[in-house]
Amino acid sequence: MTETPKSLLDLDLNSVDTSFPIIKAGIYDMVIKESSVADNKASDGKNWVFKLATTIPTDGVKGEKFDIGHIVTSQLSLKTKSEKKTEDQMKEIIVKNAARILQAIRPPVTGITGKDLFDGSFEVKCKALQGRMIRVKLDALPERKDKESGKTLSPTNDIAQFIKA
Repeated sequence: MTETPKSLLDLDLNSVDTSFPIIKAGIYDMVIKESSVADNKASDGKNWVFKLATTIPTDGVKGEKFDIGHIVTSQLSLKTKSEKKTEDQMKEIIVKNAARILQAIRPPVTGITGKDLFDGSFEVKCKALQGRMIRVKLDALPERKDKESGKTLSPTNDIAQFIKA
């Protein structure tokens, strides 16, 4: 059994930074590590969830250095029901947002239609995107309040834009 370093035993746990590592804002070429469709938190719709990994060493907002492969996770809601919009309006929004993502992927993606997003076949087709490159503009968002719930949100990276290939 290895001995625990004294520096950890004497550490005041209130002084430990528990925030997630955040990459500095900028434009990044990333690789799609995972692409899947999953139930949303409310279990009333689906999300297209994707994990992107950096392809070069990057700097964090606190001065830390990250190796190649640092993960940024994002998602696109595929939920067509809304209190404020019709189902057709929601489908149009989803198709446009999915197209923005797909058009940023290299090599270009073919064979995916708007229908695929709603008939269940995208759950299989999206897996073929793994390993492809995508260019994104990342924001580094500070701690903030959620406008709807009032909850405090932790600092995070957010994909501000998918840059067309």
